[in-house]
Amino acid sequence: MAILNIYNLTLKHQIETTQSTVAKAMHSHAELKLCMLPKLVILNGEFILSDEWLRPLNKGDILEVRFLPQGGGGGSTRTIAMIAVAVLAGAAAAAAVAATG
Repeated sequence: MAILNIYNLTLKHQIETTQSTVAKAMHSHAELKLCMLPKLVILNGEFILSDEWLRPLNKGDILEVRFLPQGGGGGSTRTIAMIAVAVLAGAAAAAAVAATG
């Protein structure tokens, strides 16, 4: 069974999934199907693009989905970029820690 972690800004859902591929896991959860926000998809610490979602999920895999915040209400592009960098830095740090054991 793989683990699916969904990060929606500060909220994290952790779900065990029996889906056989990344794509099936992405389409099996209502929040992921309905949310149109851009997202980062990370499989075992490696960022993957949507054309790689046919990859199989194996027992013990960790699939993470992180929604990227969007601007609105006259917000600054710089602020949005800073938030996106913070999200990416957190994911990169987690991957580095996992890689070094």
